[in-house]
Amino acid sequence: MQKKIWRSTTLLQKRHDPSPITRHSSWRRHFAIFWDAFLTVVIGAGLFDAAQRSGLWNARGLWMLLLALAFLIAHRWLWAPVRHASDEWPPLYRDLLVVLAVEFVLVLALLPASAWFALLLLAMLGQITAAAPICRWWLPGSVILLTLAGPIGLYDALATQRWGTATGLMAIIAWLPVLFLYIRLFFDEREERAALERDLHAAHAEIERVTPLLRRLDALQSREQALADMRDGMHHTLAYINLHLDTVRQQRHDDPATADMTLAALHELVQQRLQEMAPDSDERTESASPEPHEQVAPSSKTNEPPEPMTGTMG
Repeated sequence: MQKKIWRSTTLLQKRHDPSPITRHSSWRRHFAIFWDAFLTVVIGAGLFDAAQRSGLWNARGLWMLLLALAFLIAHRWLWAPVRHASDEWPPLYRDLLVVLAVEFVLVLALLPASAWFALLLLAMLGQITAAAPICRWWLPGSVILLTLAGPIGLYDALATQRWGTATGLMAIIAWLPVLFLYIRLFFDEREERAALERDLHAAHAEIERVTPLLRRLDALQSREQALADMRDGMHHTLAYINLHLDTVRQQRHDDPATADMTLAALHELVQQRLQEMAPDSDERTESASPEPHEQVAPSSKTNEPPEPMTGTMG
């Protein structure tokens, strides 16, 4: 019985237990939406800036539109599993590097048209933050930060020995990975806390579901113990009756009166045992629920049959 209940509990646990941490968590979906809005503003500003210089309705402008559209397609393709909540997230590190390399080439092609396109590198940092393990940020993150240092003027400040400006720009570059690291750790901590709360609620539900089964098991064990005690009592009673039946067989010719008294005592004992074994007596016993100090006398009656009258042993 215990094994069956344990198996049923395990099956229920496997069926209702949620995964510890969902890969396509809500914060990544919100993160993807943020970068979509960010790219819309940045690409719009970059195209507007490029149109002010040389126009868009020419070969160069159409080429920039195609490059910007290709960047958006690559960006949305990487985030697609997060938006659709599929099981393909996070991508393989190799696939992430391929997407980042394609986007990096597109950014390099767009940078001569407008400095606004340098902000696309921040969206790439967002992809690294959400999709890659922290220990693997160093390779793509370093390339992106070194590339970003050019459009913001860090290399020009170093070349012209403007150390104050160079120090400020280096501080900005250094704070970017720290900011993205804080975002990743903050949302990972919230995600793990939400997963623990889900596990706690699931465990509480399982406890409520299993509690009636455990109570039923305790009742069955108590009944089984009562049946075992009754069986032991009946064994003692039968041994007692067998002993005194031999005595009656020896005394029925020599002392019939004593034999009759012994038979009457044995008959009374059998009637008492039959009443104890009746089903309604078990219900009365369970409903009465005697106190622990009142259970000593019935147990002694059950396990030790009453002694016969003094004259029976003659």
